[in-house]
Amino acid sequence: MIAICLLFAAIATAEGSYLHRRKRKRSTWYVVFGSIAIMLAISEVLYAEWDRFQLAQWIQAAFGPLERALLGK
Repeated sequence: MIAICLLFAAIATAEGSYLHRRKRKRSTWYVVFGSIAIMLAISEVLYAEWDRFQLAQWIQAAFGPLERALLGK
């Protein structure tokens, strides 16, 4: 989790430097750092709840009934 935070801090630093150099509007700063904050929160939740959010379980839940119907079970 610390590595994820450090990675996002590096991304935020690079984005802040770019926005400052290009003299972007305040609203652009809000959009950029708001999206970084949302992506960080989602990444941390997914990392913390790794057992619940595995792709195989989602695919099984979505296509399991179709598979059972096709196989006649």
